[in-house]
Amino acid sequence: MHGQNMVKRHEQFNCPLCDKLIGPWSRGITFHAKDHGLTLPEFWLTVNRLESQPTCQCSDNCKKLTSWHSWSRGFLSHATGHYDVNKKKEITRERLLSDKHWSRGKTKDTDDRLRLLGQKMSVTLKKKFSDESFKHWSKGKTKETHPSLASISKKMMGRQCHFNSIDVVMKAILDKTSDKFTLLTPVDEIENRQNNKALIDIKCNNFACEKITTLTIYNLTRKQRQRCRHCNVPKRWISNGERELVSVLRSMYKTVEHTVYVNGWSIDVYVPYVSVYFQFDGVYWHGLDRPVSEITNKKILKKVERDRRQVEWFSENSLNLVRITDVEWENAADKVTFLLERMKSK
Repeated sequence: MHGQNMVKRHEQFNCPLCDKLIGPWSRGITFHAKDHGLTLPEFWLTVNRLESQPTCQCSDNCKKLTSWHSWSRGFLSHATGHYDVNKKKEITRERLLSDKHWSRGKTKDTDDRLRLLGQKMSVTLKKKFSDESFKHWSKGKTKETHPSLASISKKMMGRQCHFNSIDVVMKAILDKTSDKFTLLTPVDEIENRQNNKALIDIKCNNFACEKITTLTIYNLTRKQRQRCRHCNVPKRWISNGERELVSVLRSMYKTVEHTVYVNGWSIDVYVPYVSVYFQFDGVYWHGLDRPVSEITNKKILKKVERDRRQVEWFSENSLNLVRITDVEWENAADKVTFLLERMKSK
């Protein structure tokens, strides 16, 4: 019963307490439940003839109560944080590999449902066009008689579906993975796959990430999939002190990378020539101007704990991390000398 309602969505039903026909919208159901002195979750259990609230279906068999979702879905199948990630990945993989749409491989000539849908659409559109309730700007025009249609046709002719031509697929993949990803799936194997849901493996080229991701050809050719989903995070706010730090480092070294991602953390600056990472910390927001016992702000406490884990992780992995506070940076008379001294200490 987890996540599945016996009463179908958007369907009226008889109340088991008073036999009144109610539904299908949750707002009306909520008011009816109040008439019986019940909350919506309690009424949902009554309608679906359940004696108690469903429990978690995780592999550990924890039997914890699950949370309420909505009238159409009911209670969730798992308690918070108990969902099996591996099972979710397997379900996703099966969904990507399956072709279960009811109309796949069918036509109006072979399937009655498709034929009826086609007739219904035909009748409806003809009626709208005949009574002029629906007027499309291109109705009655062709690319030979209208410049806009000619322009659209020209653009569309220049495009090719990624999945009708395997050459276009390969070009898109190789173009978009050359600098950011390494393609692990053999090229010959990809060329033999004509389905846009074919799964391929890529590896992030960020040496601090190097995680492997499995995705479809279609997703890889989309713009929003051109970044690594593991080490890429949204843009963040940058302080003036950090901007000045980057400017000084760029005057010292030819290549300075601003904002890189290591082990899931956003690191402010990385200098490849000397293999040193820099973190620019504000003393207040990183809890450096007072004892930890005096800090009550939860955000600051989280940053203190994160900074501690960062220092330990970089030390364990033999990576150089230099942490600079805004007070140290402001008090430094010679910024270049200050940076060189901090890097030598590492």
